[in-house]
Amino acid sequence: MEGTRQAVLRFKLGAVLGAALTIGLMAVPSARAQVLYGTLVGHVTDPNGAAVPGAKVHLTNQGTGVSLVALTDSAGDFTFTDVVGGPYTLQLVREGFQTFERKDIPVTNNAVARVDVGLTIGAVTQTVEVTSAAPLLQTDTSEVHANVDAPVLEQLPVPLGRNYQQVYRALPGFSPPSNSHSIPTNPSRSLAFNVNGTSNNQNNTRIDGVSTYNVQLPHVASYVPSLESIQEVNVVTDSFDAEQGFAGGAAINVETKSGTNQIHGSLFEYHSNNHTAAWPMLFDNAAANVGNKPKLVFNQFGGAVGGPIKKDKLFFFSSYEGTLNHRTLQAFASVLTPAMRAGDFSGGLGDFDCFQSDGSIQTSSSPGCPSAAAGTTIAPVMVTTTEGTSVQAQDGMIFNPNTGDPASALGRQVYSCGGAINVIAPCNTLDPIAQIMLDPAQFVALPNRSGARRNLFVSGPFHFHRNQVDNKIDLYASDKLRFIGTFGFLHYDSLAPTRLGPALGNVMSGSGGTSNPGHGHGNTYRTTIMGTYTFSPNFLMDAHFGYAKQGTASEQPFLGKNIGLDTLGIPGTNGTRRFESGWPEFDIDSFDTIGIDSNFMPYFRQDPQNQYVVNFNWIKNKHNLRFGSDLAREALNHTQAEFLSAAFGAQGGFDFNRGVTTSCLPVPGAVNADNSCNFVSADSRYNSAASFVLGLSDFRGKAFQVPDVYHIHAWLYSAYLRDRWTYSPRLTFDYGLRWEHYPVPARPDRGIERYDPDPASATFNKVLVCGVGTVPKDCGIEVSSRLFAPRVGFAYRATDTFVVRGGYGITYDPYFGLESLRNNYPVMVQLNQSNPLGGFFPVGSLGQGLPAIPTPVIPSNGVIDIAGDVGFSGWPKKFDRGYVQSWNLTLQKQLRWGFTGQVGYVATRQVREMGFFNLNSGQVVGAGSAGEPLFAETGGFANPNARTAATIELRPFGSGHYDSLQASLQRRYTKGLALTVNYTWGKAIDQVDNSDENPGDDDGRLQVLSLLKFNRALAGYDRTHNLEIYHVWDLPFGTGQRWLAGGGVLSKVAGGWQLSGLASFITGSPFTVYSSGSGFDTPGSNQTADQVKAHVSKLGSVDPGLPFYDPLAFGDVNAARLGTSGFNILRGPGIANYDFGVYRRFKLSERYNLEFRMESFNFTNTPHFDVPDNFVSDGLPAGFPGGSSDGSFMTVTGTINLAREGLDQRQFEFALRLFF
Repeated sequence: MEGTRQAVLRFKLGAVLGAALTIGLMAVPSARAQVLYGTLVGHVTDPNGAAVPGAKVHLTNQGTGVSLVALTDSAGDFTFTDVVGGPYTLQLVREGFQTFERKDIPVTNNAVARVDVGLTIGAVTQTVEVTSAAPLLQTDTSEVHANVDAPVLEQLPVPLGRNYQQVYRALPGFSPPSNSHSIPTNPSRSLAFNVNGTSNNQNNTRIDGVSTYNVQLPHVASYVPSLESIQEVNVVTDSFDAEQGFAGGAAINVETKSGTNQIHGSLFEYHSNNHTAAWPMLFDNAAANVGNKPKLVFNQFGGAVGGPIKKDKLFFFSSYEGTLNHRTLQAFASVLTPAMRAGDFSGGLGDFDCFQSDGSIQTSSSPGCPSAAAGTTIAPVMVTTTEGTSVQAQDGMIFNPNTGDPASALGRQVYSCGGAINVIAPCNTLDPIAQIMLDPAQFVALPNRSGARRNLFVSGPFHFHRNQVDNKIDLYASDKLRFIGTFGFLHYDSLAPTRLGPALGNVMSGSGGTSNPGHGHGNTYRTTIMGTYTFSPNFLMDAHFGYAKQGTASEQPFLGKNIGLDTLGIPGTNGTRRFESGWPEFDIDSFDTIGIDSNFMPYFRQDPQNQYVVNFNWIKNKHNLRFGSDLAREALNHTQAEFLSAAFGAQGGFDFNRGVTTSCLPVPGAVNADNSCNFVSADSRYNSAASFVLGLSDFRGKAFQVPDVYHIHAWLYSAYLRDRWTYSPRLTFDYGLRWEHYPVPARPDRGIERYDPDPASATFNKVLVCGVGTVPKDCGIEVSSRLFAPRVGFAYRATDTFVVRGGYGITYDPYFGLESLRNNYPVMVQLNQSNPLGGFFPVGSLGQGLPAIPTPVIPSNGVIDIAGDVGFSGWPKKFDRGYVQSWNLTLQKQLRWGFTGQVGYVATRQVREMGFFNLNSGQVVGAGSAGEPLFAETGGFANPNARTAATIELRPFGSGHYDSLQASLQRRYTKGLALTVNYTWGKAIDQVDNSDENPGDDDGRLQVLSLLKFNRALAGYDRTHNLEIYHVWDLPFGTGQRWLAGGGVLSKVAGGWQLSGLASFITGSPFTVYSSGSGFDTPGSNQTADQVKAHVSKLGSVDPGLPFYDPLAFGDVNAARLGTSGFNILRGPGIANYDFGVYRRFKLSERYNLEFRMESFNFTNTPHFDVPDNFVSDGLPAGFPGGSSDGSFMTVTGTINLAREGLDQRQFEFALRLFF
């Protein structure tokens, strides 16, 4: 019945909204007025202060010459809605008064500008011209917002790639943006950020009114327009207008440029290379900062042009940007030595083992044993070799897994050959398949450095090419009708090398975002058709249709060739489809992976989204009533054999651990009743290498994608009603109500899938295939159709220079989690196999390969069994969507010397904070897997198919709390100087940082329901202080300036220079101090360390090997309890950064100007350090009791992600821009 009711609701809603949109599009395909356009209001008085009704008001766009006309009402008020952003001239005519004219009035999108007019008695033929700049006061709306226009974007130094989102760092309430995901997944290089203490999935970026989510990963946008094409970026962060939805953090609208009556354009080239960059901070090998730096050549070039097709009627704008990023990447790999490849592991032998009668193992650096402790005896531990001799056990011995007790691995024989210990061949056979892979003439190269770790230095070419076009057409068909069409296109191509070349291996790092090996390519499109229609001066309509599709692909080298099946001869690896070809994965503990190192490769994605919007504006007396609807559909269409609980991808894979070639030592009390071992031989990386050359894997698996392409889609519905009531010229109220609905996602031919975790249900521990048999299409999942969000606010202009604003609103978290829903069983099937006796024993040999995976058959009733080790991620039966309450109280004052100051209290509360929760995470501290609820409910250890896999639900389980003081001081461009100072003092507390995260695996916290209260801590993105200062300063030299204005050579040389910069001072990020979880033994949760000192001293060192905090303030926890320290109790080093630019403009003619630019990012070359090593078990650094040179606890070992694509060091960029 629930599914039927929702279907009826969707039908009725779709019919109503579809009819409204059809009517709107019959009149005009159009755009979003309040979001896409601006509003201008004003109040007209005579010399006595009385209202002047009936005055005719002309508002003329200074670029296009297009005019709008309105009349003042009985109260002397006038309103222009649906105004295209730009500079305007306002002319007001009324018989008996002089004509009033004011130029250069800025109208910005999603904002209300006010111009109040005092008329002068006289003839209309007389004109009073006002040229003073309009104040920067926000007088008529209550939301917290910021506008970043084209001049700011063009004048500030923006790091390599010139992504406009870099400026977000300077806006109040924003966490520092960071790079996110690989180039093939995120070719626009969109940044991730949190706003006002909310999830990064709650930011909605619209380009010309159309949402541009990355549908799979909505914390980044799918499309980033080129900086040269952007007219304005409007960012609303609190107390949203009722029209704005599908966002809880920031509602961002990017307006691209339009053409005007005059041809305008630019040509540009930006260049940077390795010679203009400083050496990076290398923590592990600072001595490497010598000689020639690795190649880096970055070029970004293009141009833009806009103008009239038909003057005052039809205009065009078009831009192109090309990006060429070439680098040489360098890396160290760990590969098997020649001796290991030949079966000689004698280099791994360590100390000799002795057994003391108190039940401990003692070691000696030479044969024999040390002196026994008082009251005890000690004797060598003796083992048998494969040649039948008896020798003393040593650390790092390689044991034959085919010998000894088959249940406990007790008494295994150590390999020997000709009396040489730890030598396998030629006395014993090495695996022929492993030998093929280790052949340096074919695949894995020999080491070119000494040692068994980081012994292969490699380099390889990387490139990232991107071409992007943004176009816009504006048609003013009549005084009542306007059309706009936009089209954007992005094509990219990337290549990332791997460490082992023909044997693949791990992808080389250091280029920022090259986490996918091989070739990335794809196209992203966006288009909008929009317009406005004026039925009467008081009744307007706008509507738009938008479509975007992100196409991304990533293909590893050798795709199309069945390396596993044909070249290596391993059964069960490659399949018949292209995405199942290529290298399998061979993970050798402590060595670089051979073959593909990512279980999600390859992938081919086509992710479309479309949006339908219609809005109406009715102005009646003092009320500006606006209402409308917004529908959106987003979808994923993927070929990607990536599965929640699958360790390997479509080609299959094998693990080689150390345990297979270790032994349970033959000493008293070694074996317990359950065949577990108390005394295992000490292992090393040599043991895992031996497991590989023997071809004996401890774990193997594969992911099997059933359809060639899988599909999933979701709908978002909304409607709203809002009134802006101008109670008086000084007081405005905003109030409205928004309704949103998020139905259960579906597939084209049926619904999604749901795992039933209810032991009392007849379908417990089974998967319901929605829409098949008796299972309803929505699986009976309950979602609310009553998500109402009230919005209210006010703006009070106490004086002409002082405004008080406040607002409150609710917004719903729009996150669907489509990525986690897209490929559940039976769409995807996994094979995970290990030996039931444990990690001492191989599951099989390379020659045996992988068993076949049967294709699942969905029963006619739609209910299918699921194996206990197959993971699942879905929605609960009742889905309570979370929401955000936001409010602000802000004071704004116009000051002297062109400054405007603002200070406000801005707050949010996340209610039913959403995240992913593992229903099968351990709920009994110290119980291990026995404490996993679904494991216990499905039979536990007595049932070989008991549920052990992660079983994830997207659900609310917490709350978030954010309070802040946000202040700004802004000076508009006056007398050659523009200056903005933004400051945020805030605190964000939550239980999970983002909607797409799991509190255990992603946030490093707990999933024990009884302990969830301890998760409440500072958010990982919290920054107490964020001070941002940006400036643009025309140096006062040369013609027309204060100094050297008399002409001559010196005047020409010194004139025309401009300095700009952005300085950032940000508090460090919080972090948790962790301890080993072995005693805690609670799967899915994390163990904090014990804080053993009342006060943790901040030592502050960032030098290698020296601690940032006192490492003695924390201790390991071995008991079955939670550590005494909390989550996110300390902070890492703060951030200080200055990006600086020097520009020189040359006037070539009346219309043409050439600009030289030199920009420096991280001008002071100050490293931006990450948090220190926060794991107690990593050992104390040298200089502390029990410390060593290998100890790294509390030492800084890396730099933070500051959205610089891995380039933290100082970088200079040079550019030429020709503009006209």
